[in-house]
Amino acid sequence: MTSDAQSAAEVAAGRGEGTAAEFVNAWVNVVLDDRNWALAMGVSTSELRLATAQHFIVRAQQLGVLEVPDDGRDEVAADLASVDTDHPLWNFYATYFLDSFDDVRGRQLAHSTRPRPIDVEHEGVLLIDYASSPGELMTVDGQEMKQLRAEHPPQPQWPLVARRVSHGWLLASFREQLPQPGWPPFLG
Repeated sequence: MTSDAQSAAEVAAGRGEGTAAEFVNAWVNVVLDDRNWALAMGVSTSELRLATAQHFIVRAQQLGVLEVPDDGRDEVAADLASVDTDHPLWNFYATYFLDSFDDVRGRQLAHSTRPRPIDVEHEGVLLIDYASSPGELMTVDGQEMKQLRAEHPPQPQWPLVARRVSHGWLLASFREQLPQPGWPPFLG
């Protein structure tokens, strides 16, 4: 999203098979369309899984809907982070997070084409609401796309981070920064 235009070849390279953008789009579809938290967490980093489980416990305690003694929080968080769908809290936990994405559910999301390397292992992928974003139309590989400019940033934006691993990608954050497990956890 800078004022210098990308060529069709640059755009095509950033959205091809095996890219972070392809992986993030698949992860988002699993969450928004399939509502499958177990699958989404199964292809997420251990740090993200643990931080989300800890966040759920802290938030549920704050709302008074869950009582977990402080000396039992680590065990419950570890069970949920291990994607234990048989855990008695799994459905509550999964529903809590799946519902947290309701503000973007139903939007026509598209990823920005410009690569966003964070470090050697991580790449950011910016999702935008394609339908409401102003831009000039262009065609890449027979598909119509909008060319957006930095002076007209799309709203809303949803930044996600993927981590490259030997077999492809894992979701590292569904926010702009990497999560940090702990009490309290930092989700990013």
